[in-house]
Amino acid sequence: MDPNDGFVYQPLQSQSGEIRLLDIQPADKVDQPLRATLRHARLHDASYSALSYVWGQAEREKDLSQAEKDLSVIKLRHARSWRQRFASKIHRHDEEAEVEEKIGSNLARALRCMRQKHKTVTIWADALCINQNDPDERSSQVALMRDIYSQAATVCAWLGSAYGEDTTTIAKVESAFEVCRSIWTLAQTVRQRQSFDGEDDWLEACFTVADATSSTAQHSTPEAHSAWAEFAIRLRNAVLANVSVRRRLADLSTLSRVKYFTRIWILQEGGRARALRFYHRHLTESYKPILLGLCVAQWFRDTRDQSGLQADLHNLDTRFHGCLTARTTCRQRRSLQEVLEVAYLAPPPLYIATDPRDLVYARLGLAHTHKGFAVVYDKTEDKQQQLYNIGKVYARTSRFLLRAGTMMMLVTFKPYAFQWRLPLECYPSWAYDWSEKGLDTFVRYRASKDTTQQVLFVQHPEGTFGEAMIIKGIDLGPIQCVGSKFSEVANASGFSERAIRTGRMGDKVCNNDDKSMQRLDTNIRATMHSLGITVSDKHLDRLYHMQSFPLASFWTWWLSWIAQIEGLVRNVVGRSAGPQTLTSVSELIFREATGTFDNDAVTRAFGGTGSLLALVDLGRWWSLLFGGAVDDRHDEALYLDASPSSIKLMEAFFRSAWGMRCATLETGRLGYVPEDCESQDEVVIFYGVRAPLVIREKSEGTWQIIGPAHVCGAMDGRLMEAGLRSRSYTIV
Repeated sequence: MDPNDGFVYQPLQSQSGEIRLLDIQPADKVDQPLRATLRHARLHDASYSALSYVWGQAEREKDLSQAEKDLSVIKLRHARSWRQRFASKIHRHDEEAEVEEKIGSNLARALRCMRQKHKTVTIWADALCINQNDPDERSSQVALMRDIYSQAATVCAWLGSAYGEDTTTIAKVESAFEVCRSIWTLAQTVRQRQSFDGEDDWLEACFTVADATSSTAQHSTPEAHSAWAEFAIRLRNAVLANVSVRRRLADLSTLSRVKYFTRIWILQEGGRARALRFYHRHLTESYKPILLGLCVAQWFRDTRDQSGLQADLHNLDTRFHGCLTARTTCRQRRSLQEVLEVAYLAPPPLYIATDPRDLVYARLGLAHTHKGFAVVYDKTEDKQQQLYNIGKVYARTSRFLLRAGTMMMLVTFKPYAFQWRLPLECYPSWAYDWSEKGLDTFVRYRASKDTTQQVLFVQHPEGTFGEAMIIKGIDLGPIQCVGSKFSEVANASGFSERAIRTGRMGDKVCNNDDKSMQRLDTNIRATMHSLGITVSDKHLDRLYHMQSFPLASFWTWWLSWIAQIEGLVRNVVGRSAGPQTLTSVSELIFREATGTFDNDAVTRAFGGTGSLLALVDLGRWWSLLFGGAVDDRHDEALYLDASPSSIKLMEAFFRSAWGMRCATLETGRLGYVPEDCESQDEVVIFYGVRAPLVIREKSEGTWQIIGPAHVCGAMDGRLMEAGLRSRSYTIV
């Protein structure tokens, strides 16, 4: 092909809100060549539909036939530039050119689905309508995307399927569409006085049916809350009573796991849409039945009942819930600070983005306004520079939030990399890394009491990007002694990498073959012997026969963990465990257990013993887990499982220590600190920050944040009233 005939983007007049639109020419058959014209238009005068889809090629692209690969080609007509016409002897008088462009297979399938038989369809699709190789244009057009999607007549959400997708998956997604329609019909039948034709009422229905938290739901009065709760109960009962719907409800789990719902841009694209429709192959449906159906499935997944549906829906991905939250956010005209705070508090897993900066940029359009927050894409081939460019965006976003008083990002806990993590040297220690979802378990504390913080950002040669944060706090003293890392103890106890990285125990999270069990038995006997505890074979045998929970691995970990705490108390505190020390131990191990167990039962099992060793007394555990001593039961009872509440308690103990190591401060206080902490790191309560932070001196006068800590006796703010001296710290 003559290089002068190649595809060339003509500059957009960004000052006048100009965009490009794709006019898809009609075709009788799906496999006919894609032909379209790319033209310029003023955004506020244009009529079009906007495409919402997942970028990229089919995952098994190399296995496709040549005919299938040819389907990912579009013949694109565009205006020929004056330079092209002057340089071409053949096309000198042609004002337009047609060139073949290779596009992503997912985009190609979506465009073929949108194409009609007898009329031209006008589409806005970012991959073609934005010159992706021009960082300036990309920056200006991304800043316009809020208006592009809110102005579109319809936003077409393409769920798939992709080339080469498994036929079973396709069939289940198509079945899920039918199930959602059936649930919508049932909802129309049982709603009685409730109407969810309007957007606000429909959102109420979805949030209530999914049993969303009150912070998300929009109930205006107790009467409205009661009415929607009754509607939710009636709808769930109707679903259970409908044999066809109940039998296929598990197919909604497959629908929830389509790649589309993992993509960060769907929040803005669906949240701003005036009309939103989901497409899958030849099927199409409004967003309302689809999302309501998924909310019904979410309730059955999260609720222990007698229906048996929880197991069928255990791998339901709830990221679709972001579509509901995004539409609520847009309707409430929230500020950019509020939008980013909601994003921070959203539970894992994280939405994905091709460019990690989009984890911030994709949320800008949800805010009522993001004026003054520039979108900047830099183009560079240097990998290290690319990482620094991402770090700049994260640092700028963090600075914006910290100045606005959002201090909770400083206590985000990220001990392990779940997916991809920005290297620490590429952003300041005070900045939040948006590329990996952290846990907000420390936000609920009040270590800084009612104090507020006015941070100051200054130029500093030691800081990343030449910047440092000045923040005021109270020094609790250096760390004196630390125990083993949680990950090391859990790994030695047989837990899988997944259990260690997530802090979640459950099925198939440990090795339970004979060799592994023999090793655990040896470890358990050795640790209990070192603690001076005797145990019968019958007690130990009970550890290895639980069917639904890795009790042997838990007990191995629990013994080692309590032994470390006991060692710190004995060797560092320098005295036997008195009431105050036991209170501190209880505060640590029950850190994540609030509301997950029967307090009276735990008190009966462990309370009033006056010894740490009661925590590893198997007899007391049997009383808690199984309602009596193991010696009082017949042999066949050894194979029974513990109660669900007991399993929750053990999981809470595991999460309480997750990513931590035991430590004592020079003042004698006991606590948990992040695994990366070392002796002589300082622990500080900063004004306005809900939990103590461990910091490490980088150079004279500058410090780096290592992570949040749990210091016994400090988490409720009482040390802020102790008259301790405050000072300012320079954090880089």
